[in-house]
Amino acid sequence: MGQGIVEKHYDYMRKLSASRWAWEALRRNAEYRRDAADRPEGELEIREACRGIKLIRPRIDQTLAERWGLAFMPDPNLNALEAELFWSDQVYPRKLTVQVSPRQPGEVCEFFERTTAICRITHFTDRVGREQFVLKTDSCAVQVRCEGLSLVSGAPVRMSVMFSQLEQIEHKLKLLERALGLYGEPAPVEKPVWRRDSLALRNAIIALDCIEAGLSQYECARIVYGAEHAEADWKAPGGALKSEIKRAFRKGVYLRDGGYRDLLESPQTRRRAA
Repeated sequence: MGQGIVEKHYDYMRKLSASRWAWEALRRNAEYRRDAADRPEGELEIREACRGIKLIRPRIDQTLAERWGLAFMPDPNLNALEAELFWSDQVYPRKLTVQVSPRQPGEVCEFFERTTAICRITHFTDRVGREQFVLKTDSCAVQVRCEGLSLVSGAPVRMSVMFSQLEQIEHKLKLLERALGLYGEPAPVEKPVWRRDSLALRNAIIALDCIEAGLSQYECARIVYGAEHAEADWKAPGGALKSEIKRAFRKGVYLRDGGYRDLLESPQTRRRAA
């Protein structure tokens, strides 16, 4: 990480959810990277089920992973769309939730049929039998908690989306919209269009990579805004560009060193990381 920093290499981040941005910050934490490198070999049982669904179950307790807010420790060399990433309920309670119930003879579970047709799916069962899964495409990932019956028991089941608390409905609707967005084929775009909050997070991540590579704030500005813009505005009166890059550096360090947890909490708390 930190080698060959090019602005377009971060284009995959444009549609990341807050929980995936949190991973981009955490995987750049040197202490996490050391912990991940020391994890026991073979600590996870990984196998493939029908329709290419990956099943993961830990063979040992994941105490170290829980320290970081994770169900287990993903490889920090993998980005937010590549990593097998499951946040714990303690740090990320606001997941999309599905109720798993018996499926009647002849009944079709539309949720299952549609997601398996278009998504890569990883299912995780923890040491006490709680289940979650992640739906992924090339541009989006959604973590889903399961309630009710087991998805891996072999019995016919169906899934339906749950909204357990009134104050969470808006957040859950956004997650559901993101999940449903997995079904569509995105139109090709020549240059990604960024939301303001996502662009600020991207610049913070670029700043972290510049720190890792030993680059200056000015060199970071050249990467983020282009050489011509940086050269023209770096010494401009008011120092707006310098201030923006300094904010990106402060924000990146804050998120990397623990502030990533803010991104996993409520939108009100999340504003502190914005």
